[in-house]
Amino acid sequence: MQESFRNIMGNYLIEKEMPFKDNYLAKHIRNNAKESVEKKALIDVSKYKVDGSPGKGNWAEIPWIGVFDKNITTSAEKGYYIVYLFRADMSGFYLSLNQGWTYYARTYGDKEAREHIRTVAAGFKDSLKSSLADFSFDEIDLKSDKKFAVGYQLGHICGKFYSKEYVPDDLQLANDLRNLIGVYRELTGIVGSRSFEDIVDRLLKGDDVDDIEDEEYQSEVIEATPSITPKEPQKRSKSTIKHGKEVWIRNPKIAKESLEKSNYLCEIDSEHKTFTSSITDDNFVEAHHLIPMGNQDEFKNSLDVPGNIVSLCPNCHRRLHHASVAEKEDSIKALYVERKDDLKDYGIEISLEDLFGYYK
Repeated sequence: MQESFRNIMGNYLIEKEMPFKDNYLAKHIRNNAKESVEKKALIDVSKYKVDGSPGKGNWAEIPWIGVFDKNITTSAEKGYYIVYLFRADMSGFYLSLNQGWTYYARTYGDKEAREHIRTVAAGFKDSLKSSLADFSFDEIDLKSDKKFAVGYQLGHICGKFYSKEYVPDDLQLANDLRNLIGVYRELTGIVGSRSFEDIVDRLLKGDDVDDIEDEEYQSEVIEATPSITPKEPQKRSKSTIKHGKEVWIRNPKIAKESLEKSNYLCEIDSEHKTFTSSITDDNFVEAHHLIPMGNQDEFKNSLDVPGNIVSLCPNCHRRLHHASVAEKEDSIKALYVERKDDLKDYGIEISLEDLFGYYK
């Protein structure tokens, strides 16, 4: 990898003045360089496609070598992927988690595409915050103001830079790539089964990644078979690492139990009717943990219990998550008064003041 990358930076500007067809360096980028990435980084080619491009028909301003999860995309034109991007002046190159600029340009036109790809990159960055140790969210500089270079710069999510003067050895380069593949998988887990087009559309409409993830949980709740939970303290659920932080696992069956007990009514205002769910054949509501699950480590007993899970219409649910404290204070107080005794039955004690603190 080191030798291939040095070869590209040392000779690209010279060869760029030569005919493109059958050029040895163009062949090197398409074949030798991409093969060295596959072999040195032990890429699972059944899952990932590695491709190199010096350009199509003519020399590219920014040559690249990409690593594509085949379940997401096999092209640099669309989706999100890992790519080595060489600066136009060949002073260095980036290992970048990036997006397909061509999709944005074709869908929105160049002007709007620049804003939209930047917005989606920011949404992805927010979802990955605190999960990176070896990579930076800083903007990249490809030393060019050409359209594709600008698109790559705006679509960059995270990565790292290598200068021409110091290219690490193969072991370090391979480790960096494998670590970024781990971040790639993390982002894939966040996006879930949604298409790239859908996630872009949602982020551009102002949804954040947490909202989109919660929507998937709510779908699991509606389809779940309700559990029967004894009204007594329960053991804490297991936790996992997600987005670089500890996340406590929520059981959709327990949430479904709580929704059924509420008769699928909004517990802030039972007059809040939405629509009839095609699955439950009842009023559509969502499950919300009154004491957020993110605070589980402060409690010895499980927070994922019916006494802590309230039934809310989507509008009231969003208000608890996104409204100002003053605007949601009355709702939190009403839910606390209604659920205080239930919480005690499950071994959970909290003051109203402390509960307010979780919503600031």
